[in-house]
Amino acid sequence: MFMKRVTAAVLSAAMMFTAASFAAADENDVEISFRVGDSVLSINGAPVEVETPYVAGEGVTLVPLRVITEAFGATVDWEGETQTITLTYPDVSIVLQIGNIVAQVNDHSETLLEAPSLSENGVTMVPLRFISETFGANVSYDSDTSAILVVKEFVDDSGTVTGVTDHARTGDSYYGWSIETPKQMTMTDRSLDGLITTFKSGNEAGVRIEVYPIGDDTKSFDEQLTMIKDSLSTLTLTASDRGTDELGNQYAHFQAKNSSAFIDIRHYQSEKYIYDVSVNATSEASDETKNMALAVSESFKLGAAEDVYDLSSITTDSNGGKYRNVTIEEYGLSFLVPADYVNPTTQYDGENEIDFCDAENTRRFVSVGVYSKSAEVTAQSLAEQDRAQKVRIFNTDLVKVSEVTQNAGVYQYSYTVSGTEKRDGKVTDTFFEKGDYVYNIAIGLEKDDSVSEGFLIGSFTAEQLDSSKVGTILRNAPDDTTMTTATVGKYKFEIPASWKTAASLGSQGVGYMNMVTGSALMISAMSDRSYTSNDVSTLARNLKDSMSENKEYTLVQNVKQNTLNGQKYSYFVFSRKTDYGTGYVTIVLAEKNGDLINITYTEEEIYHKSDGNELIEHIIETLQ
Repeated sequence: MFMKRVTAAVLSAAMMFTAASFAAADENDVEISFRVGDSVLSINGAPVEVETPYVAGEGVTLVPLRVITEAFGATVDWEGETQTITLTYPDVSIVLQIGNIVAQVNDHSETLLEAPSLSENGVTMVPLRFISETFGANVSYDSDTSAILVVKEFVDDSGTVTGVTDHARTGDSYYGWSIETPKQMTMTDRSLDGLITTFKSGNEAGVRIEVYPIGDDTKSFDEQLTMIKDSLSTLTLTASDRGTDELGNQYAHFQAKNSSAFIDIRHYQSEKYIYDVSVNATSEASDETKNMALAVSESFKLGAAEDVYDLSSITTDSNGGKYRNVTIEEYGLSFLVPADYVNPTTQYDGENEIDFCDAENTRRFVSVGVYSKSAEVTAQSLAEQDRAQKVRIFNTDLVKVSEVTQNAGVYQYSYTVSGTEKRDGKVTDTFFEKGDYVYNIAIGLEKDDSVSEGFLIGSFTAEQLDSSKVGTILRNAPDDTTMTTATVGKYKFEIPASWKTAASLGSQGVGYMNMVTGSALMISAMSDRSYTSNDVSTLARNLKDSMSENKEYTLVQNVKQNTLNGQKYSYFVFSRKTDYGTGYVTIVLAEKNGDLINITYTEEEIYHKSDGNELIEHIIETLQ
């Protein structure tokens, strides 16, 4: 279920450098423009007279060191006796010497294309591209105008590895990986569950680490490699090998490129997880930048390592249970979730709604929502609305919904599932207000779960938000009380707004999914011949007999005839065992103006009501 995205790293890597990556310039960005031979540079639009840049050797542009590096914010120190220059910048230390083609950058040496030199006026001149890119700036050249543009984007280090740690390695102790600390890169993405971590060097190259918990549906290692190779089929494959690491874990390495992109993928598998470490570089990336990203990827290691800056936020309780600290700064939220819960995202979730669930069992979950308070939206009103919805949708033989209780401004109700094969458990829904906002915490646990909902709810803290900054947050929950008009073929009918179109069956049919329950509905109108009421009865019996031959289905309700609002129809019901419990399939056939109307409705047992299906009945009554 969860593990169906083994090659997501490949696909997401290709998206790392989309237009969204190129944000508007920050007021702290540095932009230097000039032409070779001109003695005036433009630094952020202001003219500065300098020693004239010139071209030396094999087309290497030399520029005045001090004016360039001080514009970046670096400190420049000169030692006259040895003609040595030391440049100091956060996480970057460069030592240059006049006439020496070798530079010392942090703890390693680099060979320059041209040695630093002194001009006739005693100004130190250095290779532009080396000095700019070492400080994280991008250099571009316009051949039509001979103009050179140097741009160094401002990076806020507050949420990055850069500027935060001096540890030799960076990693995640919970998921058991580490890399050499990418001090010349910025951590631009770290998912709430720690499964995705991305580092970038400007907009030219990035390293993305994705972790996937292994589940029952995980493909074999060979199948995973085939999927990766297939995903690279539009590029030229330049490397493909496999082996085992020092811990005995299987790994594979792929490299591919085309005229605009370069992709390198390292794929590992341990007993519990799959790891994809991908490098993506644009065609504009220098070899130095690309090799830097590759070195970070090559340093990836599973298992324990020394001197590691730990990105994980795992805490252990007195019983040895592991929990992840989750912080949502935008909404001032902090809470704990079991460490093995993941943060799946769907198109229906807003930024103000955060969900975590067990990767293999979505009945175990923690869901948090934040909404603006109003006369109509209060903790009490939301609790009562949600409870009323649960009463409407559930099979009350299997699900018991409690009343809403109130204690010190906290409103709460719960529902308990019992008597099912695989669905037994409890959900607790809690609502409270703080300032101008209402908070909702929903916690789902299995029967006899080792996790306590009281412990999880007690871990929740919320800072009072400034509504003038946060703004209005409306609750966009699926509405199962408002009816909308839908069509199938030439017919119209009514369906609750909580049902969304999921599939088109051409001109004669349409499929829907209920965004509250996950139930599915397919309705079609067949006009290939003129049908009669007798045809419908015969077709229903034949279809029932055909389904009965399938041992996976058990007949629950034999074919019956009914009439609603003058419309006759036949229906029958089967149950079916699945990996997630018992499901029910209701088949309805009706004749309308010589056309055959077919309704197929599937639902889980906790929603199945043996005394009739209100939605099917409403569709039949409103069909015209």
